[in-house]
Amino acid sequence: MIQGFDPRTAEPVGEPVAETTDAEVDAIVAAALAAAPAWGAGTALAQRAKALEAVADALDNRAGELAAIADTETALGGERLIGEVARTTAQLRMFAGVLRDGSYLDAVVTHPEGVIPDLRRITRAVGPVAVFAASNFPFAFSVAGGDTASALAAGCPVVVKAHEAHPVTSDVTAEVVTEALAAAGAPPGVFGLVHGVQAGLRLLQHPDIAAAGFTGSTAGGLALARICAERPVPIPFYGELGSVNPCVVLPGAAFARPAEVAIGYVGSLTLGVGQFCTNPGLLFVPEDVGLLSTIGEAAGASAGGPMLSGRIFAGYEDAVAEAQDHPGVSELAAGRPGAGPWGATPRVFQLTLKEFAADLAVLSRERFGPAGLVITYSSVADLLPVLAALTGNLVGTIQADPGSPEDLDLARQVVAVLEHVAGRIVFNGWPTGVAVVAAQHHGGPWPATTVPAYTSVGTAAIRRWLVPVAYQNFPPELLPPGLS
Repeated sequence: MIQGFDPRTAEPVGEPVAETTDAEVDAIVAAALAAAPAWGAGTALAQRAKALEAVADALDNRAGELAAIADTETALGGERLIGEVARTTAQLRMFAGVLRDGSYLDAVVTHPEGVIPDLRRITRAVGPVAVFAASNFPFAFSVAGGDTASALAAGCPVVVKAHEAHPVTSDVTAEVVTEALAAAGAPPGVFGLVHGVQAGLRLLQHPDIAAAGFTGSTAGGLALARICAERPVPIPFYGELGSVNPCVVLPGAAFARPAEVAIGYVGSLTLGVGQFCTNPGLLFVPEDVGLLSTIGEAAGASAGGPMLSGRIFAGYEDAVAEAQDHPGVSELAAGRPGAGPWGATPRVFQLTLKEFAADLAVLSRERFGPAGLVITYSSVADLLPVLAALTGNLVGTIQADPGSPEDLDLARQVVAVLEHVAGRIVFNGWPTGVAVVAAQHHGGPWPATTVPAYTSVGTAAIRRWLVPVAYQNFPPELLPPGLS
C-alpha cells in the first residue's frame, strides 16, 4: 500500500492506495496497445484536439477540489496549486492548437525527377508511452502534465506511473482525465495509471511500451534509463534529471544594482522551498564585499517551509551538511526555518572560485532545496574555464549592466560558454519560472536531460513521441493522411 503524508505534520492523508499488481500493469498496457490504432492513425486531428480540450475543461471545473487535495499531500498552498492546474490545462489546450495547425507532422514531399523516386515523409506516433510523474509539480509534471499532454497529442496512449508523494491527488486527477476522454469519444485504454515502484519497473520493461518520459532525480533517472537501454528492444528515455543552473553576476551589475540582484537571487533560490529543477544553485559574483553582505542580508531575511516529503527533506539536510563541512566553504547566511518536521531552512554558503574549482565535481552537485553556493571570482577570464567545466544544466543566467560596454563584452564571452552547458540562457532575470510557449526549450546537456535535443515544455515537446516514415513511389490511395 502507498500512503500520502501531510508535509506540515508528517501525518497520513486519506486512505492508503493499493500498489498495482504485475497482472494489472499488463492489462493496462494491453488496453493501451489496443487503443493505439484508433487514437493515433484512426482519430482525426480535430477529434483528438477536442478530447484534449475536454480534459482541460474537466480539470478546470474541479480545480478548487484538486488543489485542496494536493495541498494536503504537498503543502504547496492553494494559490500555487490553483495556478498549477491552470498551467496544466493551458498545456492541454496548447497541444490541441498544435493538432489543429497540423505542421507538427512535418510532412515533406520530393517529387520524382530522373533517378530520384517519389518520396513522401511524415511522422507517426511511436506507440504506447510510459510517463513517470514528478514530486514537485503534482499537476503540471504529473498525471495530466506536459509529458501526458504532449504524448496524447502525438497520438500515443499514455500509462502514468504516479508519484508516491501524492497518491490521492494522482488517483483523483486520473479519474477526471479518464472520464473526460471517454466522454469525448476516446478509445478505452488510451490513458491509464499505475502505483508503486515495482509497477513502474514492470511498466518500463513491458515490450509494448515504446518510449518513456521522466522528471526527477539524477539517480532515479539513471536507473530507469539503464532499464530502457538494457531491454531486449531498447526504447528512448526522455529524462529531466539534475541541474544547478549557474548564474553569473558581472561587475557592472554588481556595482549598479546590488540590492536588486540580491533580492532577485534569494527570491529565486527560496521559491517553492527551493524545490524546482531550475533553482539557482550556483551564483558567481565579483569579489565585492558590498554585494556579498547584501546577499547575506536578503538570505537572512528569507523564510523556509515544509518540503514535499520526508525523503526529500532528509536529502536536503545531507546536502547542506556536505556543503557546510567542505573545506573552504563558509556560511554566508541562514534564513528562518520552515515549520513542521520537514521544515527546511534556507542556507547560502560562500567560497572562492579557486576553492570551488579544486573540488568541482562535489561542489557542483545539485542540492534540491533552498540552498545555494555563492562563488567569488576575481576576473571573468578566470571564471570562463570553470564555467566550461560544469556538467549540463537546464538554465544559465547572466546579470549585467546593459548600459555598460564592458559588461556587454563580458556577457558575450559568458554566453559563448553557457551555450554549451545550458539549454536556456536568461539575461537579467532568474532561472525559476518556465513559460509554456512554442519557443521554449526546457532541456540541456547531460545530466540536465538524457536527450538534450528535446524539450519537455512547449509545443516542441510533442516531437519526443513521433518517428518519421518515408513512403517511396506509393499510389495515392495507400498514402497516410497528410501526404496524398
